[in-house]
Amino acid sequence: MGKITRTYLLIPVWIFLLTILSCNPNNEQGKKEGGRRTTLIIATAANAQFAMQEIEQIYEADQDSIDIELIISSSGKLTAQIQQGAPYDLFLSADMKYPEYLFREGLAKAVPQVYAQGGLVVWSSKLSLDSSNWVNTLKSAPKIAIANPELAPYGEQAVKAFQYFGIAADLQGKLVFGESVSQTNQYILSGAVEVGLTAKSVVLSPNIDIKGSWIDIPTEAYE
Repeated sequence: MGKITRTYLLIPVWIFLLTILSCNPNNEQGKKEGGRRTTLIIATAANAQFAMQEIEQIYEADQDSIDIELIISSSGKLTAQIQQGAPYDLFLSADMKYPEYLFREGLAKAVPQVYAQGGLVVWSSKLSLDSSNWVNTLKSAPKIAIANPELAPYGEQAVKAFQYFGIAADLQGKLVFGESVSQTNQYILSGAVEVGLTAKSVVLSPNIDIKGSWIDIPTEAYE
């Protein structure tokens, strides 16, 4: 069971899939002219938001001429934006399939690389979750938040976990879909839902005011 505690020593783990995209033409122009700061635009899946914000601060403090701009959304939406010509320099996805698709379509300059692995958790700001009965808690909860499985890998894996435990049918009509993990977290934190599934990186982050309790979902239940 994951009792909520604030810690700066635990390092959260995510699935970061790094894809190098076509360079922003504005950046190239800045390099040619000299003296201007270059901006790297990094499309970031919502599960990696807090890690990237910390990396951004450290990186910019060490660089005299490079700024970072983070674009936070679901992996599916960011992929669609890249297809439509969004000038992102890097893409950190929560799932391998999106950067692999972009590479196959000729929209990336390098083969995607697995950067780390992520975890899926059940989290409630209202209830005291227990490792022995969290499945029954899901079955009895009036509303359950997950990220949209059509756009967000953590939502897709949440559905797989429901299927693994044989409760997918029990949860029909009770699911509330966030556009991304970030919006799912808002539903959980605000108490708009009794419980939800999100990225473990979120509940371990010191950058968010975590309330309630969380439980690790067994890794064999999802990819």
